[in-house]
Amino acid sequence: WELPLGAYTFVPVDMNVVLRRLPEGEWVGMSATTAVEGDGLGMVQTRLFDAGGTVGSSLHTLFVTPR
Repeated sequence: WELPLGAYTFVPVDMNVVLRRLPEGEWVGMSATTAVEGDGLGMVQTRLFDAGGTVGSSLHTLFVTPR
């Protein structure tokens, strides 16, 4: 986490998912990176993968505020 989860509220504003191919098998993993700016805006970039490699990616914006 970029910020303590219990001290901040994270509201997803939108989300875009792009798939290169259909996932194979039962499981899809995610590797995500979050960046939060001082003005209450944030962004999460995620790589989606399965046993065969990268399936696609997602990008979503966040509104972040102290609780």
